[in-house]
Amino acid sequence: MADNSLPGWFLLVGGIPSVIAAWTGLILSLRREWRERPQLRFLFRATPYLQTPEDWGGHCFLDSISVTITNIGAHPISLDSITCVFRGAKNPSFQTRREVQLNHAKVERGTPELARIELQMEPTQIESVTLIDTTGKQWKPNWRERRQLRSACAEAWPKKKKKADTVPKV
Repeated sequence: MADNSLPGWFLLVGGIPSVIAAWTGLILSLRREWRERPQLRFLFRATPYLQTPEDWGGHCFLDSISVTITNIGAHPISLDSITCVFRGAKNPSFQTRREVQLNHAKVERGTPELARIELQMEPTQIESVTLIDTTGKQWKPNWRERRQLRSACAEAWPKKKKKADTVPKV
């Protein structure tokens, strides 16, 4: 009867190094894919008015939020629309939704895309800002970017003091 088993030294010489090489290759490829995926960064600026070109005859007073979207990943992404949900100063219990179409704007690594959301009223609170790409994936700003949006809105539209707050105490 012939013995078809491999010698023990063959496993040490060929088997273990090939397993180590396979796992190393898997880890390096996953790491590369993780770093090259699209990663969007948001920069917000709130303006109490939107300037129009001089040939239009001056300024058009609209409350707006300017959003700069930058991709820091290697893969480009096409943007479809950006949506802002906020509460207005006239009726704070009602949520208003504004959507801006970005017409498949392509954002590559390091190239910013500027979008302007015209709110058409003074906001008291921004509920959410959501970017939708052409595949339907929703991108939301992280907590640092949301904090930056809140501080930009607080500078542009300061909270008005109530009459009860302005009366001096006796």
